[in-house]
Amino acid sequence: MVVRKDKKFRRFRGFRSYGFGSHKKHRGGGSRGGRGQAGLHKHKWSYTVKYDKEHFGKHGFTRPPETVEIIKAVNVSDIDRKVEQFLKDKTAVEEGGKIKIDVSKIGYDKVLGSGRIKHAMIVEAKYFSKSAIKKIEEAGGKAVAKPKAKAEMQQKVAKAEAKTEKIGPKTRPEAEAKPKFVKAKPRTAKAKPEKKA
Repeated sequence: MVVRKDKKFRRFRGFRSYGFGSHKKHRGGGSRGGRGQAGLHKHKWSYTVKYDKEHFGKHGFTRPPETVEIIKAVNVSDIDRKVEQFLKDKTAVEEGGKIKIDVSKIGYDKVLGSGRIKHAMIVEAKYFSKSAIKKIEEAGGKAVAKPKAKAEMQQKVAKAEAKTEKIGPKTRPEAEAKPKFVKAKPRTAKAKPEKKA
């Protein structure tokens, strides 16, 4: 049988104080130990330990998007599975019994080595994993890395640095610089005109 029990507030209906004495004593954020996350390192420490352990401390930082290269990766098996489709779309070309494909045309930067390969392929990409190179070569193909990949990244970083320099404080040329403070000469007291009798 379910025990049905009235809430505590039911018996305080009609009484202004609600069991806290004067109405002045139980008002404002102080009665609940501060608003929001106030006191998590002090009187609400037990709450922090139980429910919010990672509230305090350093948790890294996000790098500016200009300096981060987002690398899109694809598995060798996925390329192998869609070879016929790539040949129809003319994103891949057949050369000397091997299928040549540039991964950047499909929208990827890196080739990973998950899965199996049936076709002999010459794959061009910015980056390769070791397992991808091994599997491509075992199938009678070749992995060709693009040499411009590092140079492109360096250019991106250089552009980002140039932007931050522009945003920074403007350097004044020497001609426009404020003149140095020069001490003023002491004033000579002017002779007062004599009063007429």
